[in-house]
Amino acid sequence: MNFGYETKGATALNTGKFFASRFIIPDAGVLSSVSVYLKNAAGSAQNVQVGIYNDNAGTLGTKLIASASVSIPNAFDNWKLFNLSANLNLGGAYWLTTQLENSAAIVYLYSDAGTTSQKAFVSAWVFGSWVDDPPGLTYSDFKISIFATYTPVSPSAYSWAQMPKSQIEAETIEEAIERIVQEHDDDATAHLGTDQSLEAHKSADIIDHLADSIIEDKIGDGEVSLQKLTATHRIIISAFESLDGWLSGGTKVLELGSLTLKTANTTNAYAYACDVPSGIVGLDWDKDFFWQATVKLAQITNQEVYFGFGGSAYVGGYSGAGFKISNGTLYCYHWDLVLAAVTYITSEIAGITLTVPHVYRIFYDQSAGTLEFYIDGVLKHTFTADLPTADSDELALFQIKTLENAYKYLYIFDLLISIPK
Repeated sequence: MNFGYETKGATALNTGKFFASRFIIPDAGVLSSVSVYLKNAAGSAQNVQVGIYNDNAGTLGTKLIASASVSIPNAFDNWKLFNLSANLNLGGAYWLTTQLENSAAIVYLYSDAGTTSQKAFVSAWVFGSWVDDPPGLTYSDFKISIFATYTPVSPSAYSWAQMPKSQIEAETIEEAIERIVQEHDDDATAHLGTDQSLEAHKSADIIDHLADSIIEDKIGDGEVSLQKLTATHRIIISAFESLDGWLSGGTKVLELGSLTLKTANTTNAYAYACDVPSGIVGLDWDKDFFWQATVKLAQITNQEVYFGFGGSAYVGGYSGAGFKISNGTLYCYHWDLVLAAVTYITSEIAGITLTVPHVYRIFYDQSAGTLEFYIDGVLKHTFTADLPTADSDELALFQIKTLENAYKYLYIFDLLISIPK
């Protein structure tokens, strides 16, 4: 089916470079082409384009679709068809347009009388441009010889999302939806109204925040009161103010915020500190635990060092996990006397300067079955297999053993332990 003016008009238009006429499509459809009557009297081929604009309350609005440039041969005098494809509205008004590379004085269009302001044209026009709301148009009561061919479709089959919102708004429904969604996404105050989701989140457990994000972002230094501290965990924070409650061997030097362990200057001499076994479970492999200490060495060779959670084969206990330094090589380890007969399962950790203080951390996640080892907040190794099962009543161990006739030193600056009650 066609809509437009399918008759060659009686009046030849010989002024202007851009022409348009307003027509109303009687039903919904899919556009296939636009045809315009042209006469080329230039003596040479001339370039022509056609297009369709949305209607804006009786004037040209925004461009819907445009053709490529087509060369019209000399002496052409007939209807010229331009292939186009677009969805058209139900009963919508459109402007069928033509633009010429050169003036209509040499390429003629034709027109007849039409309705009020049905025709528009302009003399100055940049060929190939399709600006929205074209400026400088002159409107008159004529219609040019131009029509569109389309295939009608039922409203249910029509691609409604590609339709303009109205006859005066060229933005399609789909474009409007995308724009509104984007505006919503960009609105930092969205959902903060009464009974909306983010407002409700202020007082309800709705959104799961990233680990530590609330602590870093919302809680200031010194703002946590005693009633906010845990009632479900045993928290041990020590800077070795005394050695009450500790078993120890070798020479011990207590300073403000630190403990130094010193061996004798003979081979296989020990210096150690571990908590006094209480006869109750301290390290329970059915529960999570967290252990942290700051440690450094005076030398790295001809010595063997253990520090961590639980006991050791030398000072007792049934299981443990920690860090081992053997002749300058750093390892993380775990052991279980019941399962492995004091066989330490180890993994080497490289790149750590042992003669400067580092924060050594151990975290055990019972439900995940992971035993993680961190240095200065960086995860270095995770054990996931053959983890200990035997409980221990010891919580902390620091131990250094000589492998030569020389004094050896182990410096410990702090200790932090968290275990479920």
